[in-house]
Amino acid sequence: GDMVPVASRQLVGVMLFVYVKAKLRKGVRCVDVQACRTGLGGIAGNKGGVSVRFTLGYSSLCFVCAHLAAHTKHIKDRNSDYATIMMGTTHPPGGGNGALYPAKAMDPTPEGSAATHILGHEQVFFIGDLNYRIDGMETEDILTLASSADRTSAERSAEE
Repeated sequence: GDMVPVASRQLVGVMLFVYVKAKLRKGVRCVDVQACRTGLGGIAGNKGGVSVRFTLGYSSLCFVCAHLAAHTKHIKDRNSDYATIMMGTTHPPGGGNGALYPAKAMDPTPEGSAATHILGHEQVFFIGDLNYRIDGMETEDILTLASSADRTSAERSAEE
């Protein structure tokens, strides 16, 4: 079926477009878009994340696209970037700066209620260039473990 845009947001090289099926468009409310810079201590937008939140019917959804710190040795920086994006991004109730479909009196998130962190939504979709690496294993072994339902074995192998 036909798709219609909900919202989009860009932060340097990170871009997020969110669409819904046209038949669901009337149920979309409380749209908001945000950006969170994590590059150079939060000054530069070369790293960070963008998010689009909205309600569809009575469910809240949040889509996040992020570009985290690069290079194998910077895992603490990547984890810190993730935490900054997840805890440092708040969406105001009732829609906000990207509301293609503004809030109405019957919306499930009325004006005046508290802002919502990303993890405060019922459904969160986190995508992007996360830059995590798997080192010290052959590609075939990684693919075998990734397709395996035995995650304990995969975790144990990764620790070795």
